[in-house]
Amino acid sequence: MTDATHRLVQRIGRIFSLNEDERHALATVPIIMHTFASHQDIVQEGDQPGQCCLIVAGWACRYRILQHGGRQILSFHIPGDLPNIHGLHLPVTDHSLAAVTTVTVGFVSHAQIHDLIAEHPRLGSAFWKDTLIDAAIYRERIVGMGRKEALPRIAHFFCEVFLRMQAVDLTTQHSCSLPITQTEMSDALGLSSVHVSRVLRDLRHQEFIALDHRTLTILDWSRLMALAEFNPTYLHQDISVPT
Repeated sequence: MTDATHRLVQRIGRIFSLNEDERHALATVPIIMHTFASHQDIVQEGDQPGQCCLIVAGWACRYRILQHGGRQILSFHIPGDLPNIHGLHLPVTDHSLAAVTTVTVGFVSHAQIHDLIAEHPRLGSAFWKDTLIDAAIYRERIVGMGRKEALPRIAHFFCEVFLRMQAVDLTTQHSCSLPITQTEMSDALGLSSVHVSRVLRDLRHQEFIALDHRTLTILDWSRLMALAEFNPTYLHQDISVPT
């Protein structure tokens, strides 16, 4: 099994009970690998892609650019994510997908995925569940941006990132990589860079978290979750919250 197929099987297997035939089918699907430099577009708004992409290594983000040049980051994507699986049914991309760090991406053609689903129909439900979880994460983000102050909003973001990284075995005890800038965080959370900087300082000072060399360490899970009003149900995975 390649790194790409391992990520694919790991991702789908975390959210859906696969049988051996389905697991083998995912593990042998043809995947074409490509590496993108940080800030390079993987898919651009208006594209009509004939393939889905799997993040194998690194971080990516969905984003939109407004007429005045402002950027809204819609979501961040980590290894195992399928950020444009909706392209199977939506012919035109209504946002862009870009590398945040250097990113290794695996591409699978729509035709191959349709063939895979035709041969293993339950995999259609698995991919559908993946898109539903993606939508649940969007809903949670809307609640945060619409009703939460900056401190709990950022605290919630940190809880989510850590648990998503933990689900793909990319955490060490209470630490994980967080390779994004304060500007990228502000573009994602609807805050100014100055406001983000102030909140990060407060979270450090109150010993909720530590941030060092793009590594996030959560120092007090129970306090951070309480501050964020964080409930991991919306991630719809078998997740064990650290103690």
